[in-house]
Amino acid sequence: LHAAGEKWELSRDVTYKPNKITVDLAAAYLESCLWPGVNLYGVNLNGAELCNSDLSHALLKEAQLIEANLRNCRLAGASLDKAIVKQADFARADLAGARANGAQFLGTDFHGAVFTGGTFTSCDFRRADLRGAVLREAKCSHSRFNRARLEGADCRGTDFSEANLGKVDLTSTRLDGANFQSAELSECNLER
Repeated sequence: LHAAGEKWELSRDVTYKPNKITVDLAAAYLESCLWPGVNLYGVNLNGAELCNSDLSHALLKEAQLIEANLRNCRLAGASLDKAIVKQADFARADLAGARANGAQFLGTDFHGAVFTGGTFTSCDFRRADLRGAVLREAKCSHSRFNRARLEGADCRGTDFSEANLGKVDLTSTRLDGANFQSAELSECNLER
């Protein structure tokens, strides 16, 4: 880890290896980091400031990101499988092509975020703010969206099969070609 001007960079050969080292970056101020492809498997990033950073293709599997700030963060192609992300700020983050199977995103702000072509199966998006988010062609099957806000989101071609969208606000949401096979849609607001 080294400073380069006002940016922090981490070389690709630095990785976290389970059972070898414990990495705790809780509450760390790491704004505008350039960490494409970094391995942060299981790292504690609770309360960390990572806004405007490049974490594209990063390994964040089982990472803890409770109340972390990843606003405007580039996470395209990243792996967030089984990550614990609660009350975090991912507004306008780029998660295109990312994978987050079994991740928890409870109450997280994804306002204006991009999930295009990503895989978010069996995730927990309860009470998440996805207003204006782009979920085109995303795979969100078996995920829970109870009480999430999806107003104005672009969900064209999104796979919501067997997902729970109970009490979700889908006002003005683009749903052309979305798959809702066996999905729970009780008390959804589907106003155009």
